[in-house]
Amino acid sequence: MSKVAKRGKAVRRLGLLRATRRSRPSPAAGARPVVGDAPPVQDRQAVQATQGASAAQSAPSQVARPLPDVAAGLATPLAPISKAAASMEMVPIGKDARVEARDAMKRVLPRYARINRLHPGMTWGSIQRSLQQMGFTLWRPSIKEKRAVVTQTVNPELPKSAGGQVYFRDIHLDDFLVFRPMGESCTSKIELLNQGTLVFQQKASALPALALAPPRGSTVIDACAAPGSKTSQLASLMQNDGIIYAFDRDRRRLDTLAQLMRQRGASCVEPRNSDFLHISPSDRLYANVTHILLDPSCSSSGMTKDPITDPAEVAELAANQRAIIWHAMRFPEVQRIAYSTCSVYEEENERVVESVLASPEGAGFQLADCLPFWARRGRSLFPGAERCVRTSLEDQTIGFFVALFERKPL
Repeated sequence: MSKVAKRGKAVRRLGLLRATRRSRPSPAAGARPVVGDAPPVQDRQAVQATQGASAAQSAPSQVARPLPDVAAGLATPLAPISKAAASMEMVPIGKDARVEARDAMKRVLPRYARINRLHPGMTWGSIQRSLQQMGFTLWRPSIKEKRAVVTQTVNPELPKSAGGQVYFRDIHLDDFLVFRPMGESCTSKIELLNQGTLVFQQKASALPALALAPPRGSTVIDACAAPGSKTSQLASLMQNDGIIYAFDRDRRRLDTLAQLMRQRGASCVEPRNSDFLHISPSDRLYANVTHILLDPSCSSSGMTKDPITDPAEVAELAANQRAIIWHAMRFPEVQRIAYSTCSVYEEENERVVESVLASPEGAGFQLADCLPFWARRGRSLFPGAERCVRTSLEDQTIGFFVALFERKPL
């Protein structure tokens, strides 16, 4: 039994479609070997020795090298985040160390809440009044403060004099409110969250739906939907005009998603208790699907909670990710496919995209310029990789990767 199978609980939590492992496609012939992710060149340390024969046997077509720590190479000007990132880099990889690093990041990363525009009676004025009644003050950064960060991927820094119960609108994502980190602000008591008017959502996790940008009236598939933050965000972008097929193979997770969709007013969502890879692209029900959102199982190395760090396991995840993208490309009317991970590893990000584009299945697709306003781009591992988007702890959010495939014009 492989190491991935032994970690069944963790992998199921990530939503890995284990039933497809034995039959999934192999990487395209001639694809470049997968190597470990690394920090930017200026912070890059010496490459470590190649893993032993056992890892190589688990993935014979891959070059399995040790994966770096999640936050290696961070050089953020924000002192609290820099300190927490440094603690993640220095401690050995292990459960206790990760818990310590996760708690450190919780204390310094801002909390983000998305405005749910599907909620009845929702207006910006009503949100301001409700938050004011709960003791929260809206902070408005000056023009000078905005200009200082407008070409970066960070928000203006809240002044200490503003106090703890303060929030402001995100400078990049207009529908997002930014609160002080957990422990510094009583955000858990905000009634608007219980009502579904506001939705806690990491800033980075909002980028895939924004990149996909399905217009009103679209037929959309959210292939790995639970727990549903991106699903409800898609419904909000579409203003409930169209249909979203939300797939998840875990019944309990799907029931939770359905409950959240009702709470958030996402009436255009149709939950499907199925494995996306088992859905036939020729099924008449999905004949008009034009947009597909893919957020498959990954190492979670962009987060601080129990990431997968074994190279053989990451290689298995990458193979599954390629299979899911290839399957999405088989839908006859699909025009745009957004692929994302909460991983910092090149194996699951640029290398997956590169091998998909080099494969016969990917011949009809090309990379679109994903979210041009975002300054942090994909690593230049192949021509066009800069069309992809990355986020990191330096951006005051978790590590994420987004690529946008679009069908080539005839």
